[in-house]
Amino acid sequence: MVSFNKPRLGLLGLITDGYESVFPGILERQAKYAQEIVDSVSDIADLYFPAVAVNRKSIEDTVRAKGHGL
Repeated sequence: MVSFNKPRLGLLGLITDGYESVFPGILERQAKYAQEIVDSVSDIADLYFPAVAVNRKSIEDTVRAKGHGL
């Protein structure tokens, strides 16, 4: 049988922080959708998704947290 190492990837979900006030609950819905993606590929990939990034700081923090350590 052929050995298969699952790729380790990161999913960076982006949305502007101003959308939450216009579309209440959108951040939670987007995070739930991203988690569904993570779950759906779990057999073939290790997909890291910590949270939806909403501004420059949260994007930088997310990327820095995993960075090349994926």
